[in-house]
Amino acid sequence: MICDYKVYQRISLEVLKQILETNENVVWYVLMQKSLTVAFGPVISEHLVHNSHTAEQLLSHFLAEHERSKPLFFPDQFTAQMREQALWNYVDREDANLNYLQLLEQSQNSTELPIPDRLKLKARRQKEALQEKLFAGRPGFSYGVEVKFKSIPDWSVQQEYRPKDHISAYAYSCKWLEENQDYPTLLNNFIYLFEYVDSYFRCTFLSLPAELGTLERHLGVKGKTDYITGSYFNTKRIWTLLQMAAYRNKLLRLHIQLEDIIQWFFEVYLKEEFGVKGFTYNPPTPGTTYIEKCKLLASATDGVLKQYRLCFEDGKVDRELLEMSSGHVFVRNVPSFIANKYAYANSAEIRREMDLLFSDHFILSYTEKTGSDYQTLLYMLQSVEVYKEDFIHFQKDELNWLVERDSVQIGDSDRLQINKARVTLLSDMYYHEVICPSYYDGACRQQLESLFETKDYATRVRCFRNRSRTI
Repeated sequence: MICDYKVYQRISLEVLKQILETNENVVWYVLMQKSLTVAFGPVISEHLVHNSHTAEQLLSHFLAEHERSKPLFFPDQFTAQMREQALWNYVDREDANLNYLQLLEQSQNSTELPIPDRLKLKARRQKEALQEKLFAGRPGFSYGVEVKFKSIPDWSVQQEYRPKDHISAYAYSCKWLEENQDYPTLLNNFIYLFEYVDSYFRCTFLSLPAELGTLERHLGVKGKTDYITGSYFNTKRIWTLLQMAAYRNKLLRLHIQLEDIIQWFFEVYLKEEFGVKGFTYNPPTPGTTYIEKCKLLASATDGVLKQYRLCFEDGKVDRELLEMSSGHVFVRNVPSFIANKYAYANSAEIRREMDLLFSDHFILSYTEKTGSDYQTLLYMLQSVEVYKEDFIHFQKDELNWLVERDSVQIGDSDRLQINKARVTLLSDMYYHEVICPSYYDGACRQQLESLFETKDYATRVRCFRNRSRTI
């Protein structure tokens, strides 16, 4: 009301200054109103210099990912230099928050919030010092992964979890590799042995929101550009890296270079299987160091993407045209030979529907009859007979909405059932963030077309999925 009726025009700078000094938190409500920020810029700026929460609010506003309904409008008089100084002062404090120090350490410099490298380094050192002080002498929780090749007569993959030391152990057959040294099989091992991709050829070593625990989702300060990970992803990451290291070492003992297999794929397999001509890949020599291989990786990847694009456009790789190409190929712009290769959730309604069915923090998974035995509504409906009358009144609104959406159906005697085709598609989307439409047929295909018609799902014409996030 103060802003709507411009009452603030009758408030002097001195009066506002006194108000701000009475409580450090008042200024953040003032900054939510742009008109107040413009009218009282000098006073607000002066106050922000010595407000103990300024640095955290700056970091939260410019760097953190949050659900604040209203943004803050910092006055122009609060210059970039003043903002930077507030951050320097914050890093020196003994009560600095570890989450904000980490956010500062991993941030990028910007015009609105200058963050020099020296400041980021100081934030890192302060964070490490505080962590050491905080956790000194306290027992921690450790977990890990073990990967090895050994003699397994039936070529199977052996898996076990050792609860004593929280180790997930995987063992692969030496005999399988020794008796199957042809390049197609060695390359297929990444698919069928190590499971780098699932049955729809989606990468399995990504960090997915559905794999985050409740505390991992909500605790801490998340940056706008952060790659959000949890313990499940960290386990997958270790597993994937160990698989690659163990596989490479085993192949070397068989006198096989992994890079030679990759070269065969591009120069022989693509030509013989798909008629692709002109594709080349130059692997590093056996004496190339690990560091040098890392340096060559970026240019090699760029070269492969350029050749793929030419193949997409012309059906072949024109070497002269490739040599003249000087621009870079962005992964997000790489086209796909498959139309509508990926589909994504495209509406707030479909996301709500998936949350109600599959999320473990919604109220529909609990009834007096079943108690807390089931983490999700879907799991409960698949496990026991549940009727509409088992839910209390405030749950029925959400339940009726799911019935309207046709993911939940009411059968005989009001028993609740799931629409298998629809729930299959929603489950695939919820747990993987993307689905591959070309793999679906029958009832699922019909349901998929319906989701496209209602614009709950949308496709993208790209070779790689959106938000592809590798380790």
